[in-house]
Amino acid sequence: MIASSQISLFQDSSRQVSAFDSSQLRIRQSAAPEPQGQTNRGTEVSLIRQAAYRYSSQEQMAFSSTSEVTGSNRAATFTSSELVEKSSELFLMGQQALTVSRAALGGEAAAESPKSLSVSAGRYMFYSESETRSFASTGSITLDNGETIDFTLSLRQSQSRSYEYSELIQIQERPLTDPLVINFGASTARLTDTLFEFDMTGNGETAQFASLGAGSGYLVFDRNGNGKVDDGSELFGPESGSGFSELAAFDDDGNRWIDANDEIFQSLSVWVQTADGGQDLRSLAEVGVQALYVDSVDDRFTLTNPQGVPLGQIKASGIYLTTDGDVRTLEELDLAEQNTESAPAVETALGVRNAEPEMSGAVSARIAAIQNALEKLNEIREKQQAFIEASKEQGEEKSPLDGYLKIIDKLRLELLNSQDEKKQAASRYLEFAKL
Repeated sequence: MIASSQISLFQDSSRQVSAFDSSQLRIRQSAAPEPQGQTNRGTEVSLIRQAAYRYSSQEQMAFSSTSEVTGSNRAATFTSSELVEKSSELFLMGQQALTVSRAALGGEAAAESPKSLSVSAGRYMFYSESETRSFASTGSITLDNGETIDFTLSLRQSQSRSYEYSELIQIQERPLTDPLVINFGASTARLTDTLFEFDMTGNGETAQFASLGAGSGYLVFDRNGNGKVDDGSELFGPESGSGFSELAAFDDDGNRWIDANDEIFQSLSVWVQTADGGQDLRSLAEVGVQALYVDSVDDRFTLTNPQGVPLGQIKASGIYLTTDGDVRTLEELDLAEQNTESAPAVETALGVRNAEPEMSGAVSARIAAIQNALEKLNEIREKQQAFIEASKEQGEEKSPLDGYLKIIDKLRLELLNSQDEKKQAASRYLEFAKL
């Protein structure tokens, strides 16, 4: 039995919670000038969605205890300890990309020169919570047999969890340039992640574009005869937006082929890009070209990198004849500029007044349409919330399905009652038959 004791208890606990939620909508428009005479440049609209989710948790428990027993007959010490740690972490990330040409969306083309426009909406959420508790006790206990127990005990627990989510949705409309590509060593054109700088529009400003894959090259007309490609004016397509139409203008004999009978044939060459982005001009004879067909059919096929980011698209397809008598593909590529972020631009944060730049009518209309869509979305959400609240107040949801379920229950009960009546009638008949 315990004769006397002196005990002390200590306890402490805490809990912390932090949360952060932010959203941003940004509109970005480039103001790069367009070269004169360019009236048919296309644009592409791309939708890119990126999302990432991270979860992490940590738990820890530490326990220790020491007891010393002393008495006339014995002396003993007891110790125990325990340490438990557990942690987990989860990270998920995904990306989606969708690209479509402006022409495929329907509607009339813009009267003014196309410009780059991007709308990005981002959201970031973070939530974390942590808890700790500690318990300690010290004391001395005296038993009626004369033994004394001196002890110390401590327990500490902690746990923490955090959730992090980020999402970015970006809609981009970018101008496209469309040079002709000869596939002398490949079945079709391919674009790579390697970028090269080039003045594609002929306005004196360079931009970055995806390089062609092996076995393909740009058809070149070296107008000044300096042995290199100066700008997009020496390619077929960037100036007018129709490479095959530009090529057809040099068909002197009208047979729908550019061959040795046409004056331009000897001045044509193929620009093959080297690994370092340099120029390697080869004659048509070197790549085995005998004649180029000037007619084509419209085509639409997006060329992306392994992550799904659009690099360009095949706009039209045609053929050419090789010196061996083989027929291969001649394609018109719409190349998407990859350096829109570095172009002179203006930014608009929606909801902030006196910060809107001067914009053209078409761009302002696109921005107004986006704002109206966001307002309509908020209106729909408010109506949904009002419907839910009204349903809660009435204690039921006004759904057409509820009425159908009630009708089914009613029919089921009527069927059961009918079966019971038939069983009772059969029982009465059997009893009557036994008599």
